[in-house]
Amino acid sequence: MSRIEELLKNAQVEWKKLSEVQNIDILTPKGKIKKKEYLKVGIYPIIDQGQELIAGYTNSSEYAFERGEYIIFGDH
Repeated sequence: MSRIEELLKNAQVEWKKLSEVQNIDILTPKGKIKKKEYLKVGIYPIIDQGQELIAGYTNSSEYAFERGEYIIFGDH
């Protein structure tokens, strides 16, 4: 079982090709937070390409997105 299948186990999902999805907005962060600046506790969770869902936190709202549902893609 793949990691995505494990995460979605017993969830009601509808699979679509990205080309079939409509009303997509592409959001790009204003910048990057350096890993050495990640906090263990903070207001805003940081999601990066590491193993954990939440890699750390920041208290700066400068790079935060509005609360919502997002699909996150990495750069490699």
